[in-house]
Amino acid sequence: MAIFKKFDKTKNRGIYYIDYYDEHGKRVRESTGLLDFPFAKELLRERQNEAAKRKKLPDRYMPKVKFSEFVDKEYLPIHAKGLKSESDLRGICIKLKTYFGDKQLHEISSLMVEIYKKERIGKAADNTINNEINTISGIFSKAVEWRKALFNPVHKIKRFKINGRKRILERWEQDALIKSAGNEEKAPHILPLIIFDLNTGLRKAELLSIKWLDIDFENKQLLVRAEIAKYDKSRYLDLNKHALDILNSLPRRGEYIFCDKQGLRFKDFKRSFQSAAKRAKIENITIHDLRRTFGSNCVMDGVSLATVQAWMGHASIETTIKHYGHLTQSYRKEEIKKIEGRMDTCVDTEKIKRDYEARNSLKNNGAPCMIRTCGPRFRKPVLYPTELRGHLHRNAEKSATTAKYLISVYGYVSTDSIFSSPLHIPALQCLEPDSIIRIDVRRFYHAQKIFMVSPDHYYCPFSESGVCFNVQPGAS
Repeated sequence: MAIFKKFDKTKNRGIYYIDYYDEHGKRVRESTGLLDFPFAKELLRERQNEAAKRKKLPDRYMPKVKFSEFVDKEYLPIHAKGLKSESDLRGICIKLKTYFGDKQLHEISSLMVEIYKKERIGKAADNTINNEINTISGIFSKAVEWRKALFNPVHKIKRFKINGRKRILERWEQDALIKSAGNEEKAPHILPLIIFDLNTGLRKAELLSIKWLDIDFENKQLLVRAEIAKYDKSRYLDLNKHALDILNSLPRRGEYIFCDKQGLRFKDFKRSFQSAAKRAKIENITIHDLRRTFGSNCVMDGVSLATVQAWMGHASIETTIKHYGHLTQSYRKEEIKKIEGRMDTCVDTEKIKRDYEARNSLKNNGAPCMIRTCGPRFRKPVLYPTELRGHLHRNAEKSATTAKYLISVYGYVSTDSIFSSPLHIPALQCLEPDSIIRIDVRRFYHAQKIFMVSPDHYYCPFSESGVCFNVQPGAS
C-alpha cells in the first residue's frame, strides 16, 4: 500500500495514484486525478478505513442476503442452470436450505458448517456429506465473487477420506441378479437395463439417456453423445450379441430406448434394482457396480486396456488401469493354477542340477570371480589354469564337469595352453570325440606342426583314449 506518481498522457502531466487492499483482500489501484500529494494521502487513509469497516462490521456495510434467497434467485438460475449435475445440485440445495435457509450469508461461519457436518454423521454416507460440504463451498465461492459475502467459511473444513470402491460382481452374482430381475413383475424394465449395462458398461445417466437414433444396427455400434457423456466427448461403443438381443426385444414407445409405457424417459431405477439385489441375496451393491463389472470382465477376458478405455469413456489410460486393472479373487486363484501347468513344462530340473554342479566346480577350483561370475552364464567359455589343476586339489571330477558344462552351453571350450601340460588330463578325458577346442592363434600353428593328424583334427597325447579333437583357432 503506497502512493506513487505516474505520467498521464491524456492530461500531459503527472498524477498521484493510491494502492490499497479492499475488504475482500483484492489489491486496488485508484487514480486521484490530481498532482496533490496531501490529497492523495488523505484519500488513501479514507479508502483504508472504509475497507476496514466493511470487513469488521459486515452487518452494517454488507448487503443482507439470506442463504435461501441467494440460492434460489442467483446461484441455481445463473450457475447451475444447464449443468449435467443440475438435478443433483437442486436436491442438495433443498437439504441445505432447511438448515441454513433463514441465515444471512455473512452470519454463516466455519463453526456452523462444522456443526452441520457433525449432525449429518450417521444420517448420511461420508461421500454424501462431502458432496453437501462441497456444494456449500461452491455457493459461497460465487457469493464472494459476486460481492454478496466477504469470505468462504468452508475454506478450511476437512472432508471425509473416501476409499476407492472396487466392488465387482462374481459370475454367480451376475447370474443370480439377472434371474432375480426377471421375476420383478412390478418393474419389468429392470431386467433389460441390467443386462444391457453389464454388456456395455454405460454410466447410469448415459444408460437412461440413449435414444434409438444413437444405435447403428448395421455396424453394431452405439453412439454416446457428448451432451450425455461425462467429459463432453462423444464415443462409439461396440455392441455384442446380448446387447443387440435386448435392443431387438424392446418396443419403440418413444425416442428413448428405456422408457415407460407413455414413452417418457426413466429418471432412475435404484429402488427396483435394490429390490432385485435383495431378493438375489447380494449385499453391498450399487448400479455403478454393473459398469465396474463390465470393465473388469473385459480385462479378465484379455481385452486390451486401450480398447477398454475407449469403451468406458475414460479421459486417460491411467484411470482405466486404476479402476479396472484388478481381478476378482476367484479369477486370480484360477489363473495361478494355469501358471502351475506352464511351469511343469518349462522347468528343466536336470539343467538346474547341471548349473548347480558347474557353479560349485568353479567355486571350489578357485576361478577368479572378478573375471568370471559364479552364475550359470559366463563371459567367456575359458578353462582357467586353476580349473585344469583340479586333480591336484582332488577335484578332477569337478574339473571335468566344468569342461562339459562349457561345451553344452557354448558348443566349445577354450584355453590358452591346452596342449602344454599333462595337468589338463582330467578335463580332456571327459570330452567326446570331435569336441571343439579353441586355442590361442599364436599357439595354434605350433600345435598344428606337432599334433596334426588331418587338416581339421589333432591328436591329443594326454588323452588316455587317444581320441582326436576338432581344434579351431580363436581368442582364448
